[in-house]
Amino acid sequence: MALERRKGWGLRTMTAPIHLTDEQLTEVMRLAAPLPIDMRTAFLERLAGELRALGELGDGAVYRIARQLQKEFFDAPDLNDQ
Repeated sequence: MALERRKGWGLRTMTAPIHLTDEQLTEVMRLAAPLPIDMRTAFLERLAGELRALGELGDGAVYRIARQLQKEFFDAPDLNDQ
């Protein structure tokens, strides 16, 4: 298992990259955009873990899992407090 050192992050385990198509990556980034910046890394790491476990990376599966996770990480603003 390879390790990498990122500035300010300490040692992290490196895993094999996930190969997404341009369209899949565009959708993942579109779904990550409304998340708070401090939650995006956790969202992407969790998505990567789910996709690795799945194995087959069809467009529908990538979108479905990313959308489900976005709902878990997204904290909608309370519009009644205006």
